[in-house]
Amino acid sequence: MFRLLAALLIATSLSACQEDETKTAFVSQCKAGLGDEALCNCVYNGLKDSFSEPQMVRISTLFSMNVPQSMSMLQESGTEDDLSILERIHDIERVAEGCF
Repeated sequence: MFRLLAALLIATSLSACQEDETKTAFVSQCKAGLGDEALCNCVYNGLKDSFSEPQMVRISTLFSMNVPQSMSMLQESGTEDDLSILERIHDIERVAEGCF
């Protein structure tokens, strides 16, 4: 019983650490493009439950480009994650617009 509880506690801690690292990376990259940490935190919070951690980091890089450039880059890469992001680019725009 104690081992199970300890394992669950460790797994929860590792998951929280990973999310913190993802948020830090997202906000840092987003801020480099948009220059506003509060805005980037708002966008992160609005998207984090809809995208995987790798997708969130990828999305953060899009804020240094305009939407057509972002769409082109995602299309050209052709990865499954990028194509999934591309399909939902307008959802990302709506979240970002709601943070302004």
